[in-house]
Amino acid sequence: MTQALQSIPMQGPTPALLALAVRGDLMSPRLRDGQDAVYYARSGFVADDIYVLDYGDGHLFVCHVQYTGHGTYRLFGEKDGWEVTGVARHQLQQIMVGIVVCEMHVRDREMLLRLLGRLP
Repeated sequence: MTQALQSIPMQGPTPALLALAVRGDLMSPRLRDGQDAVYYARSGFVADDIYVLDYGDGHLFVCHVQYTGHGTYRLFGEKDGWEVTGVARHQLQQIMVGIVVCEMHVRDREMLLRLLGRLP
């Protein structure tokens, strides 16, 4: 059960905000298949939240990241059963690409990109 996402890079002077299309149900009901999410590109852990990870397979992955103490983190979805524990900080920093700041259903993706000011 994975949640593969397609990143939609945006043009502009600060390419820190990116949109992605959700595929899969790992984060359901919060993020459902077909919804869109906006994330802030960053590689560092801020707080327990929902992050975008890149395992290098051409797809992005969205899940909860929680600090568990002693320098380790827990990755988990909203669906029961999927969880990875004991992830070291340096491992997380190698795969973390951003933090989700907004999830929504978008009828017109091009309009979303224009509203974010990233298209001419």
